[in-house]
Amino acid sequence: MMNASPPERRRYAAFLSYSHRDDATAKWLHRALERYWVPTRLVGQQGAQGIVRRRVGRIFRDREELPSGSDLGAIVRAAQADSDCLIALCSPEAARSRWVNAEILAWKQLGRGDRLLCLIVDGEPGASAIPGREHEECFAPALRYQLGADGELSDVPAEPIAADLRPGKDGKLDAKLKLISGLLGVGLDDLKRREQQRRVLQVSAAAAAAAVIAIGMGVLAVRATIASQAAERRQKQAEALVDFMLGDLSNKLDGVSRLDIMEAVNDQAMQYFRSLPPDDITDEALAQRSRTLTKIGRVRWNQGSARSAVEAFEASLTLTAELVKRHPDDVARLIEHAEALAWLGSLHWGNDEQDPAYARWLEGMRVLEPAVAKAPNNPEVMIRRYWMIASIGRFHEERRDLVAAESAYQSALALCRQMVAAEPDNREYQWQLGDAINILGQLAFARGDLLEALKASIEDDRIKRALTQADPADFAARRNRGLTLQILGRTLMQAGIAEPALERLTRAVRLYEEFVNNDQGSPTAVVRRAEGHMMLSLVSAMNGDHAQALHWIDQTLAAHETLPVAERDRVYGTDGWDEARLMRASALDALGRHAQAREQLAALLPAAAAIKLRPRLGIEAMRVTVGISVQRAAFARDDGQPDEVRVHATEALALLDTHALDSAVPTLRALRVRALLLLDRREDAQAVADRLRAGGFGPPDFVIAVRKAGLDYPDQTSLMNQITVALPPLD
Repeated sequence: MMNASPPERRRYAAFLSYSHRDDATAKWLHRALERYWVPTRLVGQQGAQGIVRRRVGRIFRDREELPSGSDLGAIVRAAQADSDCLIALCSPEAARSRWVNAEILAWKQLGRGDRLLCLIVDGEPGASAIPGREHEECFAPALRYQLGADGELSDVPAEPIAADLRPGKDGKLDAKLKLISGLLGVGLDDLKRREQQRRVLQVSAAAAAAAVIAIGMGVLAVRATIASQAAERRQKQAEALVDFMLGDLSNKLDGVSRLDIMEAVNDQAMQYFRSLPPDDITDEALAQRSRTLTKIGRVRWNQGSARSAVEAFEASLTLTAELVKRHPDDVARLIEHAEALAWLGSLHWGNDEQDPAYARWLEGMRVLEPAVAKAPNNPEVMIRRYWMIASIGRFHEERRDLVAAESAYQSALALCRQMVAAEPDNREYQWQLGDAINILGQLAFARGDLLEALKASIEDDRIKRALTQADPADFAARRNRGLTLQILGRTLMQAGIAEPALERLTRAVRLYEEFVNNDQGSPTAVVRRAEGHMMLSLVSAMNGDHAQALHWIDQTLAAHETLPVAERDRVYGTDGWDEARLMRASALDALGRHAQAREQLAALLPAAAAIKLRPRLGIEAMRVTVGISVQRAAFARDDGQPDEVRVHATEALALLDTHALDSAVPTLRALRVRALLLLDRREDAQAVADRLRAGGFGPPDFVIAVRKAGLDYPDQTSLMNQITVALPPLD
C-alpha cells in the first residue's frame, strides 16, 4: 500500500496585512523574511507547522485597491486561501483601517485563527479600553475579539500575542526571529542561538568589510569637497576604491552570503554618485563612474532587487547621455549609452512593464544609428543591435503580432550571420547564431508549424554540439547546450517522436547536474535542473508513462521548496510552478489516485482565480488556467456531474476565445480539442484536430485520446522518419 502524500504546501508562507502608512515596515519585513536562511541543522526536521524548509518561503504583500463596501478583492481572497499564515502589522493606523480589519476577519473565517501572527509597529495594545487614549489602540477589532458561532466577531476578548518593534521592546532582529519561529513552528531559542553563532563566525569578515567601507566612504566624502587638481586625482582613486568594493569585495561577500554588507556598499556608493554633478569632471572619470553604476545595477539585479537596479542603471544612463552629448560621433560612447538603455529595457520587461521596455529598446536603436553609419561592421555595435532587435521581436511576439516578431527575429539572425562571417572563430557569435535560429524555431511553434520548429532546433543543436566538442572544458557551453536539448526534446515529443525526445531530455538533465555540481548548488543551477525534470515529466506523460511523470514532477516541486523566492521567480516565474502542480494532479489521476489528484487541483484554484484577473494572459498562464478548467471538467465527467462538465469546459473555451482566439500554439489548440470533446462538440473538435495534425502535432497521449473519442487522426510516419534521420548525435 502506498504511503499518503504530505499535505500540499500553499503558494505563500504568509499573507502580510498592513496599513499603507506602515509601508516602510512592510517592505523591510517582506524582504527580511524572504531572504532568511533557516539554520542547516533545523532543515528537514519536523516542526509544529510541518517539515522545516531551507527558506521561509514567499510572502504576499502588494495588494490591489479594494472595492467599496466591506468585501475583499478577489486577488486578496485568493492569496489568503493560498497562504499558510497571516502576519498583521499593528499600529493605530492599521487598527482604524477597515481593509486591515476585513483581511484579519476573513482569515479567521477561514478557520485559521491559530495561524495568525502580529507585529506591533506603533501604538498601545488595549488602549481602546482606556478613556482618553482610544486613538492609541494598535489592534484592529478582528484581533481584539474572538469569532462567534455565526462566524462574526463576538464580544469575547481575544488575547493576541505579538512581536514588538517599539523602542525598548524586541528590536528588529528579535521581532523578526519571533515571527520566523511562528512561521516555521520551531523554537525561538534555536533560532537565536544560531543567529549568535552566525554573528560570531562572520564578525571578522564583517569587520574587515565594514572597515573597507568606512575607509572608502571617508575617502569619498573628503575628496568630494576638494576642488584642486590633486583632488581630481584622488577622486579617481576614491572611485577606483568603489570599483574594488563592487568587484572583488562583492564577489567575496557574495561567497559568504553577506548580501547585507554588499547592499550597504551599494547604497553608500549610490549616495556618493548622486552628490556629484556630471558636468564638471573629465570624460575618463565620467566613463568610470558610469561603468561602476552599471556594476551596481548588475549586483542589485542578481540579488533580485529589480527596482533598485533600475535606479542604478538610470543614474548610469544620465552619465552616458552626458558623454554622448560631449562626443556625439564617438562610437564607444554611443555603445555604452545604448547598452544602458538595453539594460533598462530588460529590467522593465522583467517587471512586466512592456511598453516602457519597448520604448527603451527603440531609443537604444536610435542611439546606435550614428555608430552604424560610421562603423557598420563594428562587432560591438552589431552585438548590441542584435540584443535590442531580438528584444523588440519578443515584445511583438508577446503582443501576438507574429509577423512583426518574425521580421525582427529575421533581422537579428541576419546580424548574427554577419558577425560570424566577420569572425568565424568567435565562440560567442556562434552561440548567438544558434540562439537566433532557435528563437525563430520557437516562433514557428507558436504558429503551429512543428516541422519548421524542429528544423530550427536541430540546426541550433548542430552548432551548440560543435562548440562543446571543440572545447569540452567550456562548462558554460555544456550548460547552455542542455537548454538546447531540452527545447529539442520537448518539440520532438510534441511531434510524436518519443524515444529521441526522452534521450535528449535525459541528456539535458545530466548537463544540468554538472551545472549544479560545478556551481556549488547555486539557485540558478537548481532552477535549470528543476526545469529539466519538469520537461522529463511532461514528455513521460505524453508517452503514457505516468509513474515516471509523477516521479519527475515531484523532483521539480521538491526543488521549488529549497529555492530563494526571488531567484525562482526571476528565472522561472510563478506560472511555471503552478503548471508543475497541475501536471502533478494529472499524473495522480492517471495513476488512479483520484482523491489526491482532486486535492492537488483544489489547491490550485486560488492561483487560477488570481491569474484570471490579469488584463492579458501569456501562453504559460493560459496553459495553467485553461488546463485547470479542462481538468475540472474531466473530473466532473468521471463523477457523473454533466452540469459541472458543461460549466468548466465552457469556461475553458471562453478563456481561449478571450485571450487566444487566433492562437495556433499547439498546446493551446490541444486544450481546445479536449474542451470541445467534453462538450460533445465532435465536429468542431475534428476541425481543430485537423489543423494540429497539419502542423505536425502528434504526442502519443493526445493521439490515443482523440482516437478513443472517435476522431480521425492518422499517423505521420513520413514526418517522423524525416526528422529522425536529420537528428545530430547526442555526443
